[in-house]
Amino acid sequence: GEGWKRRKPKKRERSKNPHPEAKRVYFRPEGLALPGYLLNPASGWGFLLLSLFFGFLLFQPSPFRAWLLEALALLRAYRGLYLFTNLFLYGLFALGSLLAYGMPEMARAVQALFGGALEAIGLEEATGKGILVLAGVIFHWNFGQGLFLTGLLPALLLGVPVFLLNALRYLVFGFALSPALLGAAFLVHLPTLLLELQAYILVTFGGLVLLAKTAGGEGYRKGLRALLLTFYLGALFLLLAAWYEAWEVSVLL
Repeated sequence: GEGWKRRKPKKRERSKNPHPEAKRVYFRPEGLALPGYLLNPASGWGFLLLSLFFGFLLFQPSPFRAWLLEALALLRAYRGLYLFTNLFLYGLFALGSLLAYGMPEMARAVQALFGGALEAIGLEEATGKGILVLAGVIFHWNFGQGLFLTGLLPALLLGVPVFLLNALRYLVFGFALSPALLGAAFLVHLPTLLLELQAYILVTFGGLVLLAKTAGGEGYRKGLRALLLTFYLGALFLLLAAWYEAWEVSVLL
């Protein structure tokens, strides 16, 4: 899910070989499969309305706007730590991208592994359902699996687990999504990568602020509030990324 370029499904051609060769074997995990209702056109329209309503609230006096301003103030207050987190994780992504030039075959194998995982959970089914449905599915996957399960939850353990997890993840993502493999399509996909990766950087930063506040004597509770603010801001980045990526896949690619 995170930062992965989803392509339009191609029409299947009937094989002339009566015994087609197996290309991939995988388990289809029921627990991670997409809920069927997400592929309904009504869900796409619902996601559009929720997005517009959320955007409206951000420009009005509301708790949503207050949380946004508080989150931005947190970034300014810990600008050094925020800058370090960005440079470190984006740097690992860039390093992985460079390594792919020297090991293109291995990079393609990692890319195929990611593609098989997305196919197994059913994300490919959403590509033919239109921009609205696709945007909702992308946001559901990135928010649930990326920002919450592998972001917020490990960040609750004083930030260290999510920092280590994302360090490895960004290196592997850079390896699999390198310009060496994507070619010119990398530039089209770059806004998606920057937005989605920034969302996970934010929750990683929030975990480190939690660690700093707890170790500095301010208490876990204040650190937890900071983490939740970065989680909220990360969700906003994922919302923007979902709409761009759905448009990218449906129109540009």
